[in-house]
Amino acid sequence: MTAHNVWTQGHAAHIVADAASYWPDGTIEGFQSKIVAFPDQKMAMVGQGRLSSTRILGHVVKAAPVTQRDVIELMPVILRTIVSENEAVFPGDPVNCACISAIAWDEATERAVVYSVGSGGDAVVGGDPYVRYRGKGTLSPPMDAAHLSFETMDPLEVGADILRAQRLWTSPQHSDCHVVGGYGEAISVTRDGLSLVSRIIEWPEDAIGQRIGGASTLHQPRRLFVSGGI
Repeated sequence: MTAHNVWTQGHAAHIVADAASYWPDGTIEGFQSKIVAFPDQKMAMVGQGRLSSTRILGHVVKAAPVTQRDVIELMPVILRTIVSENEAVFPGDPVNCACISAIAWDEATERAVVYSVGSGGDAVVGGDPYVRYRGKGTLSPPMDAAHLSFETMDPLEVGADILRAQRLWTSPQHSDCHVVGGYGEAISVTRDGLSLVSRIIEWPEDAIGQRIGGASTLHQPRRLFVSGGI
């Protein structure tokens, strides 16, 4: 699992994510940005599942897309390919799935929008197979965002608090292992293009080959949410 937060405000859309990836046993595989940026298309995405930004970008570059629509239409096939590759390495892995959320500046409507693309089965909206418009936004691991306003919250002011809160969630597969770590970063898209801010928060105590857990590594965040055990 990863911290996978996206939202749009009309004039801008944002992604806030962490950077830790995991082996099936819950130990940290490594730290790498999960955000893939496409400056020419005024578009960025973040992946969730057993996929990395490098793998996504490698597949996309081979296809040489020109427009935002080109990139979106490529993603279901790319994600299914990555799932198949994962199955060959980790047969029977219960979390072998893949999806991305993308933010983009839509020149036609002059608005920043958010999409979701899955490796299969997502609803068809507006004639785009496997693409689902997410509306205002989503927070994952899931949180009750009643105390937040997608319309006004700034990713640099609120993003670190969201990640601190999500860091308290444990893995569905390993109850002694937490799922958010390494460092956090944010990227935004507006009419003018993309703006990336890396390292909005860091957890230097996280180490490759170990699980995230233990009272010494977890800190109670400012109370933003009313559910999720926080």
